[in-house]
Order: sequence, then C-alpha cells, then structure tokens
Amino acid sequence: MTISNAKYADEDIIKATIDGAEMTIPASGGNRHYRRLLEAEAAGEITIEPYAPPTAEEELQKLRASWEPEAAQIQIALEEFGRLAEVEALVAASSRRTQIWWEKGRSINRLSPTLAKASKLMNPKPTEEWWDNVFRRAVEIET
Repeated sequence: MTISNAKYADEDIIKATIDGAEMTIPASGGNRHYRRLLEAEAAGEITIEPYAPPTAEEELQKLRASWEPEAAQIQIALEEFGRLAEVEALVAASSRRTQIWWEKGRSINRLSPTLAKASKLMNPKPTEEWWDNVFRRAVEIET
C-alpha cells in the first residue's frame, strides 16, 4: 500500500492518497486504512499533517461563494441599498451578453467576475464589505 499526502481535514477525518486514489478516511480505530496510516506514521514512512483550521479570510471567501441569491432578490436588495437604478444604467450600457445575464439569469454569485467588473464602474465604488452586506440582505429576502 503506497500512501502519500496524508493530512487531517478536520479533527476526525484524514485525506490521503492511497495507491493513487484520493481517499477520505475516518479517524477511527475500526477503519483498516486509518490503522495503516498510523502504522506507517509510527514507522516513519509518512507524516500525517495536522489539521489547520481555515483562516478568517478563507472562511469569508467560503461564505461569499455560498451567496447566490436569485436575480430578483439581489435587485430588491440593491433597491433597498439605493443603487438599483445605477446598476441598471450600467447594464443598459453594457454588452448584450451582460444585459441577457441581468435580465434572464436565475441567480447572481457573490464572486462573479461580471459583478467585480461592474463594481469598478460604479460611483462611488462599492467596497467588498458593502457588497457583502447587499448579498447578506439578498439571501434573507423571501422568494
């Protein structure tokens, strides 16, 4: 059994490559792969990297990636924040593709490159925190 890249994914799970296959292994004495990992580590064949909790920035990026409100929700939130008319004017002056995306898209992801581009054209330019607040509000709006 060839083992590489062993690392705790959290306190109870190890991710490792065993015989070329990526595996998620419960840290349980009853699991034969877990026992083999411990044996290999005790013999000095491998090192199981300790769990490193995500940084605050990684947690924020994960949260941002999860925010994908429906188009109507983001438009209502933008209206509540007083910037819907500005965004709609930017969309109207944009490419046909952007217009279709805005008019017919089902949802808008917080980390969308299109959103980042539009943000640069807004005046005053919204901060990342402002967008976070808009998206946080948007996902709260009932559909």
